[in-house]
Amino acid sequence: MGNDKIKLAIVDSGISYGGKKPFFKKEVTIVEKCCGEIKTEIGATDRIGHGTAVANLIATGLHNVEYYMVKIFEECMFTSEEKYLKALEYCIDEIKPQIIHLSNGIICCEKLRELKELCSKASDRGIHIIAAFDNFGALSYPAAFDSVIGVDVSNEVEKDYVLIETVGINIIVPNVTHKVVWTNNDIFVSNGTSFNACLVTRM
Repeated sequence: MGNDKIKLAIVDSGISYGGKKPFFKKEVTIVEKCCGEIKTEIGATDRIGHGTAVANLIATGLHNVEYYMVKIFEECMFTSEEKYLKALEYCIDEIKPQIIHLSNGIICCEKLRELKELCSKASDRGIHIIAAFDNFGALSYPAAFDSVIGVDVSNEVEKDYVLIETVGINIIVPNVTHKVVWTNNDIFVSNGTSFNACLVTRM
């Protein structure tokens, strides 16, 4: 990577440092209003823990990276399609990262065309979107789009990863269990696509 830092945007529930020195360049809170307004502020506090776990897994062992947290989940891992699209649009047009990480997705999507167009726009600009598939095997978006690196897990995969040449899932990784840092420095043990997709972003 040389001296040029890679910009990496994570779209999730924010981040809590638990007394640690902040390693993110900037936290961005997406404020859902009728106009889709975006408010940038330092301190996108994670009230759920998911974003903190994802961010710490990705940051482990990575150097020369400029991190951005785009917060779209407040009290639970649910948001509107409009807010999800606005977050991606903000990443693409304003942050302009090399990588967007999504340990989340949408199963039933009424704005599928708009989401697909945004992902294609990112790909055309050289932005890699890495997205986790649904934990329960449902076809989820944006992971299923051709322009996105979709990550799924399997208990039968023993290698670091398996590349898939067909449309849809791009990478299958072992369903490894991780110790993840939650809010207030709590440690949880968990597996699934959300956390194992972080290993792909770290590659």
